[in-house]
Amino acid sequence: MKDMSLVLEVFEVEESARFLSALSIGLLVSVQRGAITLEEAERLLFSPRSSRVLNEKGIPSEIGELIMDCCELGDVLDLVPSKFDNNVQILLDKFVDFLKASKSRNTDLNFLELK
Repeated sequence: MKDMSLVLEVFEVEESARFLSALSIGLLVSVQRGAITLEEAERLLFSPRSSRVLNEKGIPSEIGELIMDCCELGDVLDLVPSKFDNNVQILLDKFVDFLKASKSRNTDLNFLELK
C-alpha cells in the first residue's frame, strides 16, 4: 500500500475554528452512531495535545475547551455510561452553536491537498 498524507491548510483563524467545529461534529456523530470508536475520535482530534497545539496556534480558546470536554467522554463512558449519550449531545449542540455564531469565509479556495 502506498503511503499517503492528507494535508489540510485552512486560512484565517475563524475559518480554522469553523473547520474544527465541523470536524468535531462529524466525529461525535460517528461515535454516537457506532461508525467509529471513541478511541479513534480521540486519536484523530479529541486529545489534550490537540487542544494545546490548537491554542498555541491561536485557535479560539472555546474550541480548545470543547475539545478538552470531548477528551472527558471516555471517563463518562467508564464511570457513568447512562450519561454518555446526553453528554455527546450537549457537545454537539455547543459545536453547532459555535458554527452558527461564527462568520463563514467567502472564498473559492480549496484547502485539501493529497500527497
